[in-house]
Amino acid sequence: KSYFNPGTRCARILLKPKETVEAKIKMAINEWDDHSLGGAINHLAAIVRAFERLNGGLLNMTLAEKIQFILDRAIN
Repeated sequence: KSYFNPGTRCARILLKPKETVEAKIKMAINEWDDHSLGGAINHLAAIVRAFERLNGGLLNMTLAEKIQFILDRAIN
């Protein structure tokens, strides 16, 4: 489940180890009814671009797959 900070109007996505990024993003889009997730998708895409500049491109992968790859690599 996405994380909502009680007492604020701020919602966040928390990605945990062994969690499927694609499923979490889809769930958050359904909960928030906002395909950009308040700019979170653009922010995640910028992180992926920075990773790709440093480590080489991740070709033929969706944004969710790229995020999953980066998280899995960082955790292991």
